Amino acid sequence: MRIKNDKPIIVALDVPTRKDAGKLVSELIDSVRIFKVGHRLFLREGINIVRMIQDKGGEVFLDLKFHDIPSVIANAMEAVLKEKVYMLTVHSLGGRAMLEQVVRKVKSLSGETSLRKPLLLGITILTSLDDEKLKEMGFSLPVKQEVLKLAKLAEDCNLDGVVCSGKEISLIRNNTEKSFLVVVPGVRTEEIPSDDQSRVISVEDAIKTGADYLVMGRSITESEHPKKKLELILQKISKL
Repeated sequence: MRIKNDKPIIVALDVPTRKDAGKLVSELIDSVRIFKVGHRLFLREGINIVRMIQDKGGEVFLDLKFHDIPSVIANAMEAVLKEKVYMLTVHSLGGRAMLEQVVRKVKSLSGETSLRKPLLLGITILTSLDDEKLKEMGFSLPVKQEVLKLAKLAEDCNLDGVVCSGKEISLIRNNTEKSFLVVVPGVRTEEIPSDDQSRVISVEDAIKTGADYLVMGRSITESEHPKKKLELILQKISKL
């Protein structure tokens, strides 16, 4: 078993408004440390949503999947560092030059300003994609091989870890250093359907195969009692 963290769940704030997000953060902050902000909430509320979470004592996983030419994404890191987010995502498909420039920029800026360096996570292959969809997009390798290739690229470029589906956890664990982080979305409790995600995994299987963090949204946030649901999940993890 990999997880030693007593708060391994990242709650995805996939809600439409600051009010909705604030209510969830206030309710869950005693049981969870990190909250994911994605495109929907960030585009509606802007950087103030990051500050709201921090003001309530939480850490922010900024999941905007940065992907552009190297100089554009590297320069975007200056704005990110100023907001003191805990972790963020860049697309590994942006290529070696982009990833290396991002790492250099973040290292340089954090050294010059004494700002905390965020954890840099490379997106591998989205959990909504399977072998057939990848082939349609022009990829020659099956999902697992593409994921491993991108994970190795991210590690070689000195990112802190990757985001991958639960189906590839053990593959990455067996082929990267122990310190390399594996963050897993598409984690479900049995009563929540998989919606548009093709490669999902249960909480128990994600823990047993070596995930560092589990990203969970609807399983918790759409529950009648989100805090109670989160605590039940954490209790289940603690017994594994």
